[in-house]
Amino acid sequence: MSVWTPPVASRFNELLKAYPPLSYTQIAQRLSKEFDVVLTKNAAIGFGRRTGAPKRQPVQFRPNGGYPRPQPKPIGTMGPLKPPRPPHVVGKVLLYNLDSSDCHWPEGTAAPYLFCGLPVLGSLSYCRKHAQVAYPALRGKV
Repeated sequence: MSVWTPPVASRFNELLKAYPPLSYTQIAQRLSKEFDVVLTKNAAIGFGRRTGAPKRQPVQFRPNGGYPRPQPKPIGTMGPLKPPRPPHVVGKVLLYNLDSSDCHWPEGTAAPYLFCGLPVLGSLSYCRKHAQVAYPALRGKV
């Protein structure tokens, strides 16, 4: 026998429309106490889906009593995101010193792993020389 009798179902719909909105966990807890049945959050969610209840946005609970969270600082006021770059030395650039505008062609096969570091060609990840190696179709075009 199902626990979703007509009185439980109608009370479920009332709680679903309550304001402020209740979470499915809270709805299941209230129904369990009121009707002396055992209901879980997942049972309430499943019943809501089966009966065509509208999808709900997650209920946001604030542990600090409802006060709004502090807003993060705008990106422009945060200061530099990475340490200043050392002078450019071709073939001696470490990975963490690479920028999106630097050639990412690896130089050597042993640690420390170094990269070319020359300016990239357009939207590619490599400089002119290494783009021609990586993309043979570009040979003679750039």
